[in-house]
Amino acid sequence: MTETDQKQDLLNAAQAAVADAKAKAGARTGAAAPVSRTREIVTVAGLVLTLAGFALAAFRPAWFLTPPPEPEPPVIQEASARLTLAREAQRINGWRRVNGRLPVDLAEAGTPVAGLSYERINDSVFAVSLPLGTDLVTLRSTDSLSTFIGGAVGTVAARGGR
Repeated sequence: MTETDQKQDLLNAAQAAVADAKAKAGARTGAAAPVSRTREIVTVAGLVLTLAGFALAAFRPAWFLTPPPEPEPPVIQEASARLTLAREAQRINGWRRVNGRLPVDLAEAGTPVAGLSYERINDSVFAVSLPLGTDLVTLRSTDSLSTFIGGAVGTVAARGGR
């Protein structure tokens, strides 16, 4: 093989390599276009969903939210308050039996009921109260527990059928 033939073969090989590289680049460019388009669609869809979420959070339409539960009727609220006061009075009496004295305040007795007020009248008498609308339901430690509770248990138990 002559030197000219070798040069021609090298030129042909280089041209084939360039043509092959161009063909592969063209194939990649053609395949990359759908991926880029898909990425754009996903980005736009994500942006639309994000904006819709912000709009729902800001405007809080009624059809989107679960309505709050109806308030309990006043008779049920009072019965529940009476049962709560009876339970908390028993908790305070139990604390007194363990510690030999009445607690100074509700925090000392460990009472978790919000809105409950406690009054230590003297060393052996106390009162607990809960607000009920504009009224105040109060149980004194000297009151008869069965009279105070009355039909509260039956009233609260019957609310399941409303």
